[in-house]
Amino acid sequence: MDKCLDCKHDLKPGRKFCTNCGTKVPVPIVSSAKTITSAQEIRTFEHSSFNENSTPQLSAEDYCERGNAHYENRDYDRAIADYNEAIRLDPNNAFSYNNRGSAYNIKGDYNQAIADFNEAIRLDPNNAFSYNNRGLAYNIKGDYNQAIADFNESIRLDPNKANSYCNRGLAYNKKGDYNQAIADFNEAIRLDPNDVTFKQNLEKVKQAQI
Repeated sequence: MDKCLDCKHDLKPGRKFCTNCGTKVPVPIVSSAKTITSAQEIRTFEHSSFNENSTPQLSAEDYCERGNAHYENRDYDRAIADYNEAIRLDPNNAFSYNNRGSAYNIKGDYNQAIADFNEAIRLDPNNAFSYNNRGLAYNIKGDYNQAIADFNESIRLDPNKANSYCNRGLAYNKKGDYNQAIADFNEAIRLDPNDVTFKQNLEKVKQAQI
């Protein structure tokens, strides 16, 4: 497996940035039209991609991808900074808003997260992930009805998304609608029988009814 030239962390195939340090990968890590095979070719590629005396010019996609690497590394502040730049360069990219909203959600800034998910949905109203993620934020805030409405829409757009059923089940559980919660957890398990969390949630609800 290839390693990052800066931190020597293993590089995930197909990623443009190291998920450990966020450094842009200067050589291809998947096969392409031209495969670099020699040290001279690597130096030529690096020189063509980066000016040693200036900061590399990154695209909105690059910033979003690097933000994802920081997110995976749980460096949410740096992830948000990169998503900010991605949005500045391309304010019509729903993914950047969705991903920044997810970072804000984890940081506990639920209102900002919801604002980002709102914009992501406005730009791409058929993205089930954004509805699911906004539902998570509403659920944490205690607005269970709005959360359920978002999970409903996520399920309508993607009926095979097990996480949406599980998340809706958690919201129903909070409302005390245990039968509906059990039905949702069972559906989540049917769609993804290998997820232990779904089974644990189901057992907790059943125990609460005893």
